Amino acid sequence: MEEEIISTIFKLDNMLRRMGNRIAGVLGATQQQWAVLDILNDSGSTGIPLSELGKNLDVTKGNITGLIDRMERDGLAKRKDDPKDRRVIRAVVTAKGKKVLRDIQPVKNQWGDRLFHGFNVKDKKELNNLLKRLMAQVTELEN
Repeated sequence: MEEEIISTIFKLDNMLRRMGNRIAGVLGATQQQWAVLDILNDSGSTGIPLSELGKNLDVTKGNITGLIDRMERDGLAKRKDDPKDRRVIRAVVTAKGKKVLRDIQPVKNQWGDRLFHGFNVKDKKELNNLLKRLMAQVTELEN
């Protein structure tokens, strides 16, 4: 049974990434850039250290560097020095990045409504709780 659940999660992950890329692609972004924009937007004008961003996305330092390089090239994000620590580079969302997030929101809402059609509030809460428990188990196993 566990093997079937893991296989289903892997398949679902791939499907959600494809759908996320399709949605973000309409606005010239990728699903991963969309995720970064959400994090950067939540971090405000101070931004977030690249190392912390990498941890949030569970990607390597090299992956974050390349991702932010591309986002800077496309005008979605920019790097800035940390005023308290010269060794730290922070990433912040640009006005163009904020516009992409605003433009994507209605599509994201519609997608979420369609994705969870037939799920009542109780179902969604239970699913969310189970997924969080599974994430905690995975985190514990990684350590």
